[in-house]
Amino acid sequence: MVVHPDHRSRGVGGLMMEWANTRIDEMGIEGFIEANELGRRLYEKWGYRVVMKLNLFIPSQKLDLWNKLAHELKMPPYVETAQWSRGGR
Repeated sequence: MVVHPDHRSRGVGGLMMEWANTRIDEMGIEGFIEANELGRRLYEKWGYRVVMKLNLFIPSQKLDLWNKLAHELKMPPYVETAQWSRGGR
């Protein structure tokens, strides 16, 4: 899930989380998210918790598109993994 920088802090991410968590609850499954620091606070508000951190190294000479997107989205250089227990918040 990504919210364009121009539309952050307007409740868009919360609406998407509400929709996704409703579907997850209806299906009776656990949710699992791989997230960066930008999304971590939102996910924690919905009951997700960090269970592992992973440092991610991507060679810039091979992944120009990734670097362009990472720069545009102001992504930190690592991914945090969070998991949400079945049953929600």
